[in-house]
Amino acid sequence: MPDFWSYIKNEKYAVGCTGQTTYVYDLAGNELAKFRKDMLYAYYPAFCPHKNLFIVKSNEGRFCVYSLDSMSLIKKFRFCSESKAATEDGYCFSPDGEWFFNIEPGEDEFQRSLGIYDTETFTRQRVLFWEDKRMVLNEIEYDPRKEKYFVLGYMRDPETGVASVFFVAEFTGDGLGEKTVISIDTHWFLQDYKNLERTGFTQKAKNWSGFVYDKYNTVDLNTIQDQKIYLSDYM
Repeated sequence: MPDFWSYIKNEKYAVGCTGQTTYVYDLAGNELAKFRKDMLYAYYPAFCPHKNLFIVKSNEGRFCVYSLDSMSLIKKFRFCSESKAATEDGYCFSPDGEWFFNIEPGEDEFQRSLGIYDTETFTRQRVLFWEDKRMVLNEIEYDPRKEKYFVLGYMRDPETGVASVFFVAEFTGDGLGEKTVISIDTHWFLQDYKNLERTGFTQKAKNWSGFVYDKYNTVDLNTIQDQKIYLSDYM
């Protein structure tokens, strides 16, 4: 198999991404499909619950949507302008597979909004948080234990623009609910962990993750995937 940046599995398939090529396998390791150069910097895949499709997110600000029934590309779209394309922020599906949530660049390099898409057409239906120029969201996930969504982010100082308050908060569907302030080290730990989790904890992604730096010298990269961590664990 290629040296994958990301490699994830569900109950029937495995998807691997090298950055320019996406592969689909059965669980026995047989190659079922290969998609070459549908978009550049395509590193992050995710299966849609209850639907036979998956998405791949690119750092150039695009998504590709693939059918596992026809083994074909069914939609490709850009979620931000080319000038704001570099993004590794979080995304997730709703547990019923009807909705897709994507953190997207806003008007400046730090601002973020939350795009909400239906998964029938992958058309953006709502955009939240675009008006709050102080708040920066980095991650969103659904926690099946609590049956709620949670986000990771921080607030910028209104005068200096420097990150000042880091938090984990419940996402209510319309805004943020209960919020817990966390340390800057906890914030970057969670962001690096969630970024690595999206790759399926491949060795290649580990080698390029924030965990290789001295500030995380207590993290064992060989076992970190066994330490299932939810954002809500820090509330």
